Amino acid sequence: MLNRMKKLKWRNLPLGLGLITCLAFFQGCATPLRVDRISEFKPQSKTVALLTTTRFDNRFRVALAKRGFKVLKFASNKTIIREGEGKEIAEIYKKAEAIYTLSLNYAIIDTCLVNDSVKINATLELADMAKNEVVLVIERGGWTGPCGFHGNDKNIFEEIADALAHEWEKPD
Repeated sequence: MLNRMKKLKWRNLPLGLGLITCLAFFQGCATPLRVDRISEFKPQSKTVALLTTTRFDNRFRVALAKRGFKVLKFASNKTIIREGEGKEIAEIYKKAEAIYTLSLNYAIIDTCLVNDSVKINATLELADMAKNEVVLVIERGGWTGPCGFHGNDKNIFEEIADALAHEWEKPD
């Protein structure tokens, strides 16, 4: 009986290894880095506002700050009141501190079995508030942190921040 069990285990080894290989191979695929510059932009400073609210905001803010960006919570924080003259109506408006805004959207495509990291496909849009248009789109897929064998040096937020910094300093 013991010999039969040993033979059974060894006989199923190729099947088990094949299954593990397939699971590792077909695990959620991530989007490769893609950068689309839609229109010209000539930034004066690295001050941006992050408009979206996600569970990864802190990690993304840190990655941007390490690359020299000043990331504001709101696009504007100063209220300007100008009285009208004669029959004009008084104006109240917000003065924007950040000319450029960022919107980060993502979809979870896989979860890590050993910690809380997830694999996501993310899209970052950079908009020029003065022109009210999107000027740059960056897409990238990857892990939000280390995950078992997938532990690389950079997480997805660092890769996106690198791509944004590269485009920011790139001459038109």
